[in-house]
Amino acid sequence: MKQFSYIKIAQSIYQEFIQNKLKPGDVLPTEHFLIEYYKVSRTTLRNSIQQLIKENIVYSIQGSGTFVKAQRKDFKITQLDNFFEYAQQVGGIPTTKVSIFEIIPAPLEVAQLLHIEEKIPVYHTKRLRLLDEEPIVFEIGYMPVYLFPDLSFEVMSKSKYDYIEKQKQMIIKNSHIHFSPIILDEEIADLLNTVPNMPAVCIKTQSFLNDGTLFEYTEAIRNPQKYDIMIETYRLKNQL
Repeated sequence: MKQFSYIKIAQSIYQEFIQNKLKPGDVLPTEHFLIEYYKVSRTTLRNSIQQLIKENIVYSIQGSGTFVKAQRKDFKITQLDNFFEYAQQVGGIPTTKVSIFEIIPAPLEVAQLLHIEEKIPVYHTKRLRLLDEEPIVFEIGYMPVYLFPDLSFEVMSKSKYDYIEKQKQMIIKNSHIHFSPIILDEEIADLLNTVPNMPAVCIKTQSFLNDGTLFEYTEAIRNPQKYDIMIETYRLKNQL
């Protein structure tokens, strides 16, 4: 086989993807195999892989290999949409799997985040949100029991925002959001149907009612192979 430039090798691997011989999540053949297959140097092959990474076609995880990227979507943070509303916007079918629904005394850190006293009873929940049966986000949440004494497993399996706004007749006003970089451990990677040791973002959110009551604290990890986070901002200078 004649010598390939690194661009031609990158194009060849991309064509394998286009022709569905390589699917999202597949690991590329080993470096040794590709060097022998294309009859090139290690440097040339690595330049080819770097080109594919730049084009967002593959990604590499040290110690695990190089993987084909799934088609990614933007998760836009501009307003307080719930997961079911987001699913309607993108035309998907949402489902929720609740793995933990329990009442616990608020640990000090959680109490501080909820602006309540330590050991006040709170709901502790863990949920996996899926879109068209694909895992999208893993969420850990805390809510004061005294605000929602009739909150149930069934509610958390559907839409808690619908429960709060329609059943409890409360008005959700705003949220404070913080972003923290993390490395996915094996447990969360398995839940999100991705690979461990991948960089991801943990979205930490404190949500408030119209009267200023802090009603919820959540930590959500979105599947980094499926979504980019897009923040839309506005310049309000002319309105001041």
